[in-house]
Amino acid sequence: MSQNTSKLCLHIGHHKTGSTYLQGLLHRNRAVFARAGLIYPHDPSDPSNGKITSGNGQNLPIGSSNLTEYLKCDQIGNLDLVYSSEFLFDRLTALKGEDDLKILMRDARAAGFTQISILLFIRNPITHAASQYMQRIKRDGAIGKISDYFAHYDTPERVATLMKAAATVDGMTIEVRNYERHRKQLASTLCAWLGHPEIMLAEPAEGKINRSLSHGEYVMQRRLNRHLGGCASKFLSDPLCECLPQVEAQHLCPDHGTQQAMLTRLASAFEMVARYVEPTEQYDLSLMPPELPNSPFAMSKEQLELAIDMLGAEIASLRKTEHQAAQNSLSGRARQIFRALPQPMQRALRKILFI
Repeated sequence: MSQNTSKLCLHIGHHKTGSTYLQGLLHRNRAVFARAGLIYPHDPSDPSNGKITSGNGQNLPIGSSNLTEYLKCDQIGNLDLVYSSEFLFDRLTALKGEDDLKILMRDARAAGFTQISILLFIRNPITHAASQYMQRIKRDGAIGKISDYFAHYDTPERVATLMKAAATVDGMTIEVRNYERHRKQLASTLCAWLGHPEIMLAEPAEGKINRSLSHGEYVMQRRLNRHLGGCASKFLSDPLCECLPQVEAQHLCPDHGTQQAMLTRLASAFEMVARYVEPTEQYDLSLMPPELPNSPFAMSKEQLELAIDMLGAEIASLRKTEHQAAQNSLSGRARQIFRALPQPMQRALRKILFI
């Protein structure tokens, strides 16, 4: 009997490095990958309709005793399994160092895998911090200042910790690619990592997916977040990004002093990452031109109409619900009064009202 040599392939993001686009590629080309011996299990969020997805790895129980059985359920013969989710980066960096990663490798071996191959896209810190800040406004209901976000941005530190721990785990490899250098050839980068650079992939039919906000959309969404919090995205940013994917995204950047302070604070993390990453994939630590939140902005007719339609529909729905609740309350009060009447009077009213 031949020995199992299958790999567990994990594309882990991180956030804001083209993950949604890659998940669309993987989903649409499942049959192509299967012919090459790569299985991409079902994505529960189904990116085929153009909606925002977090990939088929969003439910992968990293750090759980259920991982081995979960993998066995998706496994087909001796084929490699491929999972993708930017949230896998969060789960892996939440593990407690090399011991937990060794347990992960043990569980993968128990499911029949001899290797764990990880693809990690990193991103230049200034542009990534700015993009992450916009994502928090867009999806998480955040209302804070961009300068405050830069003061607490820690992704390079998490990358450094993961790289250092994984280097001690036999059978685990991490391939790091700088998103800014590969963003125009993400498909070929993905196929090369999977060991099949010859594969030609069909592009997602939806085109641009999960774009960032324009400046005007950012201003509106941040203001709406003040009133609605985390649920605000479904009324504004989600429909804007899904229905108008062609709108050009804009990234705000704080002043150069704030940018430099962040780079200085993270200097040791950059040095650590540099030990494990190829020279061509290193962080670019250049400052970016400031574009502050109070800069002028414009919005198109389509953006304004869609925003008004979404908010108007929600207001109309709330008014209808409120009216129905008032009617129900009035009806309930009328029934209470009717039941309090003497029986002869109730019978007389029934005859008059035909009830």
